[in-house]
Order: sequence, then C-alpha cells, then structure tokens
Amino acid sequence: MRLAHHRGVFVVDAVLPAAAHLTGRHSKHVLSAALDAVGGTLESSRPCHLHYRPGHHIVVRFDSRVRWAEQPPVVETLVAATTVNGPPPGTLPVEATTDDGETLEVGVWRWPFDPVLTGLGDAVTPSAAASFLDGASRGRLRLSVVAYRPTQRAVVRAVDDDDTVFYLKAVRPKDVAGLVDRHRRMFEAGVPVPEVLNHDAERGLIAMAALRGLTIRERMKRRHSAAFPVPISTRSSTAVWRASGCRARAVRSTEQAVHCAMRRCLRRCSRASERASTGSPITSSPQPIEAMIELGRRFTVTSTKPSW
Repeated sequence: MRLAHHRGVFVVDAVLPAAAHLTGRHSKHVLSAALDAVGGTLESSRPCHLHYRPGHHIVVRFDSRVRWAEQPPVVETLVAATTVNGPPPGTLPVEATTDDGETLEVGVWRWPFDPVLTGLGDAVTPSAAASFLDGASRGRLRLSVVAYRPTQRAVVRAVDDDDTVFYLKAVRPKDVAGLVDRHRRMFEAGVPVPEVLNHDAERGLIAMAALRGLTIRERMKRRHSAAFPVPISTRSSTAVWRASGCRARAVRSTEQAVHCAMRRCLRRCSRASERASTGSPITSSPQPIEAMIELGRRFTVTSTKPSW
C-alpha cells in the first residue's frame, strides 16, 4: 500500500502493539534509536509504503534523510517491521517498555539490506548484476529501481552499453521456482511473457529480458480490444487462467482470462487505496493508546551488530 504525502494510515493492533509506533507521527523515534546505534543521525523521515497483515506483521518503508558522522545529509530508504514473533530475523532490533511492563519490539534495516530479499544487494550492484546476466549484457550496466516492496519483491531495470534492457527481480527464495514455472506455462500457452535468462533459488534472483510493447496493465487501462495480437485456443486460455493462480473456468479467449484475473487484482488494489486515502485507522482490535506519545521516546537498541 503506497501512502500519500499528505495523508497517512494509523494502525492499531492488539496483537502487534508496536504497529502504532511505525505508522504514527512518532515513528521517527524508532528510526532514530536504530541509527544512533550505528553512527547515524535521522534528519527527517516520511512513511511511503505499508504492508500490513492484521495480527501477523506490519512493514513500513520510509523515505529518509540521514547524516553519517560529519558528512552532509543523504537520502536513505529505511524500513521498520514487527511481527507476532518479534523483530524479523536479520534486522537491527530495537525495543521499548510500556508503563505496564509490556515490551514492544521492532526490527529496522536500510536499503538494500532486506533480510528476506537476500539477493537484492547483488541486483543493485552493477558488477554483480552483469555477472548474474551471464554474458547477456555488454559493457557496464546502468541500474534503476523500478519497484521495492520490503520483504516481498524488488524490480531493477538494467541497461547495457548497447541500450539493451534487462530486468532483475529479487523475490523470496522460496518463490523463485513457482514464478519461473508460471512464466514457462504462460509462454507455452501462447501468452507473450518476458524470457527468463537466469534464476537462482538460493539468492532469490531472477533475470529477464525486456518484453517490447505495452504492459498488461497499460492495455487494461487503455481498454485495448486486442490485448494479445494473435488468436489463441480455448484450451490455451484455460491454461492461462490456471497459470494466473485462479480457479479454472470456461473462458472464450486468453484475453478474457487475463482480463478477469487482472480485474480481480485491480479491485483489491482499489479498495486498499481508498482505505489509505481516507486517513482512517485500520483497526483489528482497539486498545488504549494514551501513553504512546511519551513511549515513542523510549525505544532502545538491543543489539549493535546490524547486517548493514
């Protein structure tokens, strides 16, 4: 969920009591505690992305400005998260104690050291990215980040000296095999999908060739009458529907199959966006929060050995 500049989402969750400190205006205290432990000073921060599963976990990404030692402030992407089991493994843990003795635990990390997307560092390093492309690129790569959803996925656009475009996708290692298989099945069904050039299930990395033309999203938004230029059999259409992860059903064309799957996805995104734009709390279980403002200043680092 992307958060607007002028609006916010305030999460109150009895199972995740630290959530209010990650989505409220006092989230800066959580980030400051982590940065202070590693020699940084938080100049400013703004939440820009939220991933929330009620009663299970919450992850918030921040656009931040950080001063390291005596250097001028630089732009940094910081992420803070908490789960029902405490800070995510591989993060810098910080904690605070409430007046009634309850301990709030949060994990913080800095881009690109995502504790789940273990291959992200290679994807944003030109030499490592070129090595992963395994000879497909020429010269030095120019990299730009297309998308980053902490702990879920990241997409990096790579352009070589011949202006050939590639995409590197960092995902959870356990998701690599399924993603590659879905690409294969859609290709066999006749759907134009990017060619998978390389993949590594241990690092959670996938390299793909760029696919020319409009994306499915662009075609959906423009309501193209022919989302796919070639006719495809009903049997292939059913394969596309299954490849999309939805239940198989009778469809007349591959265009209809993809359209139905995308429409479901867009409806979910639209509902989430509407909830975010209202600025209303997303509440799974109400709880008193009178002391939260003062509590925000009590977060302390419990370990000084972050992975970043």
